Amino acid sequence: MTRYFLGLDWGKAKVGVALADDETRMAFAHSIIKNDERFFSTLKKIIQDNDVETVVVGVPSIYTHAEKVGDEARIFGEKVATECGVKVEFFQEMFTTKMAQSNLLQSGKKQNLDDQEAARLILQEWLDNQ
Repeated sequence: MTRYFLGLDWGKAKVGVALADDETRMAFAHSIIKNDERFFSTLKKIIQDNDVETVVVGVPSIYTHAEKVGDEARIFGEKVATECGVKVEFFQEMFTTKMAQSNLLQSGKKQNLDDQEAARLILQEWLDNQ
C-alpha cells in the first residue's frame, strides 16, 4: 500500500506545502496556504484528499534567530498533529528558501512560489534521508 507524505515550510504569514509518496520518493510542490484562521481546515482537506500519513515540518537551523523560529515551528508542528490527527516529523532545514528562490529563477518560474518550492526541498531531503 502506498504511503503519502506532506512537507511544510512554516512561516508566520504563509505555509508552503509539498506532497510525495513512498513509491516514487519524489516530492512535488503543491500549494501555499495563508497562515490564518482557515489554515487548519484547508490543511485537513489536503491531508484527507491525499491520504497523507506523515507530515514533515521544516525546522530552521544555523541562524541567530533559529532557536526562536525553531521553537515556533515545533509548536506549529505539534498543533498540526493534534488538529489533523497525523504523525508529524521535524526535519532540520537550512537555506531552503534561498535554494527555492534560486531554483525558481533558473527555471523561469514566479518567485512568489518560493514557499511551496522550499516545502518540496524539505520533503525531498527528508525522503532522501529515510
